[in-house]
Amino acid sequence: MERLVEDSKIIKDIYNGENEKLLELFPNVNFNLLESYYNSKFIENEFLLKLATDMNYLNCGELMDVLIKIKHSNISIKSLSEDLIREITELDKFIQVACGDRSSIALKKDGTFVVFDNYTNEKKYDSLPFKDRKYIAITCMAFNAIGLRSDGTVVFWNMHDWGNRKYSSYSRYNGYIDIACGTRHYVALRKDGTVVTWGNNNFGQMNDSPTENGYIAIACGEYHSVALKNDGSVVTWGNMFNQKKDISSIEGNKFIKIACGSYHSIALTKEGRIAIWGNNDANQRDGIPKSDGFIAIACGEYHSLALREDGSVVTWGYPSRLEWYSPVGGYIAITCGGYHSGALHKDGSIKTWRENNFLINSTEKVYIAISCGVTHSIALRNDGTIYIFGRRYN
Repeated sequence: MERLVEDSKIIKDIYNGENEKLLELFPNVNFNLLESYYNSKFIENEFLLKLATDMNYLNCGELMDVLIKIKHSNISIKSLSEDLIREITELDKFIQVACGDRSSIALKKDGTFVVFDNYTNEKKYDSLPFKDRKYIAITCMAFNAIGLRSDGTVVFWNMHDWGNRKYSSYSRYNGYIDIACGTRHYVALRKDGTVVTWGNNNFGQMNDSPTENGYIAIACGEYHSVALKNDGSVVTWGNMFNQKKDISSIEGNKFIKIACGSYHSIALTKEGRIAIWGNNDANQRDGIPKSDGFIAIACGEYHSLALREDGSVVTWGYPSRLEWYSPVGGYIAITCGGYHSGALHKDGSIKTWRENNFLINSTEKVYIAISCGVTHSIALRNDGTIYIFGRRYN
């Protein structure tokens, strides 16, 4: 509570002495509500969260730094205002996006994230602020999500429950550098090259997970996981519905990239060839390209994508007609949703398609990233804003 009292005094001093100047700096702030917070009984985090939310600035630690900077700076408020507004604007921009089932996540430059509902496209909730434990990566599948923080710890949650504060911090070890999640399980990669798995094991998601070190990448399907080792080998564990999990016999065993669909996985060799294994009940393995020259791969629920060096895209799997509509030339990134696919062009435009039609063919050349969910997509613009589109649930 000592810090709370000290912070409140700083804010109150600023409020009392610089009301008009603060209104110029922060035109959206309702300063009339601040006084009611000074004498509140909130615990520290709740107090700062309420204050920061009211000021449309969700990272409380950064907010406090800005307010203290105003109080103690020798620069006049008027000359400082442009710098502060620019700083706040930059921190509020999105830098990473990911799609789940009925929600999307966008990571901000200030280390917080926002979850959006894909029915309304409106914000459902945002992350709790941590001054020294900012989020640096996010990912999700179905209704589950996992976040990697700057101190090497991870937080995981069901995207429908975060608003009720039903989230968990996985405290076993630390030093995590990469994260992935399946439908009901989570995988994290540590900087020493070891892999940690936790969560639901009803379908064998944690059976036979690797115990040695030397791994450099991870990926998750619904009930299985894949890890890439620094020698180019790949290990698969979990449930692919009694399908082949050992790919050591597949030609070209020096892999550099991996991806997982619901019940199948693919890997890319250093020569640019593609290997695929797992379930084939929905033709996931049918139509795999036999040539080399590929530089990126992605998996949907029952289909896969591969990006060639020339920027063209190849699609195969279910539905079988997907390959008819793969875009040609100039693409630099690919992503897969449930039954649709997306690609980012080098000119900044995006395209998504499904079976016999393109869902969107954007002529705006402003995008820098795209992610596909089960039935919707989210794209990141170069100005730090986002665009959510696709089929919505009733």
